[in-house]
Amino acid sequence: MSPRQSRDERKAILLREIQQQRLDLIATRRDWLEATGVYDRGWSKLVSLRSWAIVASSAMAVVSLRHPRFSGALGSSRAGYLEYLAHGQKPAALSILIDKPAT
Repeated sequence: MSPRQSRDERKAILLREIQQQRLDLIATRRDWLEATGVYDRGWSKLVSLRSWAIVASSAMAVVSLRHPRFSGALGSSRAGYLEYLAHGQKPAALSILIDKPAT
């Protein structure tokens, strides 16, 4: 066999290997996208809700600036509720919120 024929044969073998690797990559990509599709859709949903989260946090910031006791009451009630769960007794901060008369 001449060097040119051997080189052409080697080239054909390498081209077949490259083509097979391309097909394997395409199949692996398809499998990967199928396996991670649920996570991708969830992430897209989360990212699409980002603007609403910014609006909601801004509204909460405005409310807490206008009514500072409201935001403080939320924090103390959460801590009080955890204390209530741990010890079984109603803390003062929680009773103020629950027993607070309507104004």
